[in-house]
Amino acid sequence: VQLIAVNGDCSVGIDVEAQADLHVVPNPTSGVFRLVGVPTPARYVLLDVQGKVLRSGSLNGADPVVDLEGAAVSGTYTLRITTPDQVSNHRVVVEPMR
Repeated sequence: VQLIAVNGDCSVGIDVEAQADLHVVPNPTSGVFRLVGVPTPARYVLLDVQGKVLRSGSLNGADPVVDLEGAAVSGTYTLRITTPDQVSNHRVVVEPMR
């Protein structure tokens, strides 16, 4: 069951507080990052600003690693994490390698 809250101006929001302990490390990233504190099993979807799915997959084990090679250029993306109990969105900033 996915809970979606609608506020007075009809914006749609998804509860992020439930996964406040989840961290994307490093963030900003050059394309490879770990998800620290993600409850498993889980699935992830990486979305661009238009909502296009760039990458998706399963997350298992402690601190899973996501590699965005070939999927994302510099910019800000939304990482959606789905567990059996909840859905949360997290901002991921991709910067060019230095």
